[in-house]
Amino acid sequence: MKSVDRIDINKRRPIPNWIKLVLLIMVIFGISLRNCWKKSHVNTVNISDIEIADYTISTIDIKFTVENPNQVDLKKPIIIRVMLKSGAELTSKLTSIEFPAQSKKRYLKVLTKFTRPLTDLSDIGNVTVEVYNP
Repeated sequence: MKSVDRIDINKRRPIPNWIKLVLLIMVIFGISLRNCWKKSHVNTVNISDIEIADYTISTIDIKFTVENPNQVDLKKPIIIRVMLKSGAELTSKLTSIEFPAQSKKRYLKVLTKFTRPLTDLSDIGNVTVEVYNP
């Protein structure tokens, strides 16, 4: 008789159900914590001083100021929309901008690819610049 039994490595040892439950709860908590953190940074980025710098029949130059009071650098997608007075969208652009920590920067973006031709600047009703959340 052998004094030491050999361990059977082919034997299945199931994971206890309480460990599966704890892991599931930790994953759900982690996802919700990440979503709250991302939403809080959207609220702290301030976009102001939006103006049309120049326009032609094929482009519009938009100037705006972004202020990041956070302690960390952020890289966020932003969407720039130009609306007509009739309420129709003339053009929009989705771009990504890096916001340095605790800084205030001025940006200039050029919008092209209009949905309809622009004849006069007075046709433009509203210009918005927002942090894009898909």
